[in-house]
Amino acid sequence: MVFAALTMVVQPAGAIAGFGDVAPDRYYTDAVQWMVDNDITTGTSPSCFSPDGLVTRGQLAAFLWRVEGEPAAPAPHPFDDVIADWQHDAVSWLAAEGITVGTSPTTYAPNALVTRGEVAAMLHRMGGEPDAPLHPFVDVTRTWQDAPVSWMHSQGITTGTSATTFSPDLRVTRGQLATFLHRHEGRPGVVVDPTSATCDGGDAVRQVSETAYGPFATVGPLTLSLPSARVEMIGFHESNHDGAQQLELLPTEVAVTTMASRGRGNGSHTSADIVIDPADEIRSPVTGTVIRGGGYTLYCDHRDEFVVIEPTDRPGWEVKVLHFEGLRPAVGDTVVAGETVIGDHATVLPFVSQVDDLTASPSWPHVHIEVVDPSVPDRPGSGC
Repeated sequence: MVFAALTMVVQPAGAIAGFGDVAPDRYYTDAVQWMVDNDITTGTSPSCFSPDGLVTRGQLAAFLWRVEGEPAAPAPHPFDDVIADWQHDAVSWLAAEGITVGTSPTTYAPNALVTRGEVAAMLHRMGGEPDAPLHPFVDVTRTWQDAPVSWMHSQGITTGTSATTFSPDLRVTRGQLATFLHRHEGRPGVVVDPTSATCDGGDAVRQVSETAYGPFATVGPLTLSLPSARVEMIGFHESNHDGAQQLELLPTEVAVTTMASRGRGNGSHTSADIVIDPADEIRSPVTGTVIRGGGYTLYCDHRDEFVVIEPTDRPGWEVKVLHFEGLRPAVGDTVVAGETVIGDHATVLPFVSQVDDLTASPSWPHVHIEVVDPSVPDRPGSGC
C-alpha cells in the first residue's frame, strides 16, 4: 500500500525545502521553514508542501510526535484500525501520554480528516491541560472544546476565524497546522530562503492510496469493496433514498471524511462518494447479480450512467453505483467484488460537487455507492 502524501525525502536545511507552493510572504512561511529545519515535515514531494491540503488524524499524530522529538512509547497502542507502519510509534506515544483516547477503545480513525476543535484538544493535552480565561468564540459550544480553545486563544496560538468565531468543525489545512505548531513551540526564529523550485503537482500533492480494490465498509452482512485501485478520499453523506442503509467504515489507508448535512434527514453515512483516479477502470463493489443499469439524466440536465446490483449475501437489497462511463455488464450478469469491471472510468461531472471542496486541485471525479432496502418507502421526488 502507498500513501503518496507521506513520501519521505531528504532536504537541505536552511531553505523552504525547494517548495514551489510556499511563497516567502505567506502567513505559514516561517512555520513551514521551521518544520523543515526540525525534520517535522519533508513535504508531500521534493518540491511541494501542499499548504492547502487537508490533514488526517494519522498525519497529525506523526507531526505531534516529531515536534516532541519522536519519543518512544512505553506500550503499543490498542487501536485495531492503525495499520500503516509509519503511524504506529506516533499513535502509541499519543495514547501513552493521554493526548488521545481514540474514537473508541479500539479505534483511532487515522484516516479521518482533522478539525480545528480536535487540534485544539490534542495541543492542549500536550501542554498538560493548563487553565486559561474563557475564549470569546460564540461557535464553541461543546464542553470538551472550551478549555483547549480558551488556552489556544490566551497563548496566541489562534485568534479565531473572526473576532467571535473559532470554527471548531472546519477541517485543518497543512498550512494552518504548521502555523499552530510553530506558535505552540514559541515561534522560534528561522531564516527563509526566498528561492524555490516549481511545485511539480500531480500525485505528489494528492494523497493517493493504492488499495487494490480493498474493502472499505460493511452494512449488515455485506462487505463493500473500493471501486478503484487508486483512491484519494471517501466522503460519506446522506442518501436521497429513505431506505438507504448506514455504512460502517472498515480500517483503510484512504482519507475519510463525513460531509456537511444536506438536510435530507437520513443517516450521515448512507452514501459514499469515492474520489478516484480518472484513468482507472471501475470494478464492482459487491458480489451479486446486475438487476438494472444504463444511462439517466442527473439533476435533470447531465448525462450519467448507473448500475444496480442485488448482492448475493443479502437478496432483496440493492447496491447502487453511479457516476461512471462505459457500462460493461448486462442485466442478469454476475459480478464479483473487486474483480468484475463494471465501467470504463468515473464521470467528470460538469459542476462542483460537495466532495470537490475537500480534495486536491484539480479535483478527481468520484463514484457514488449506496446500499438500499427497497422495501422501505421513499418520499416522492421533486421531479424536473
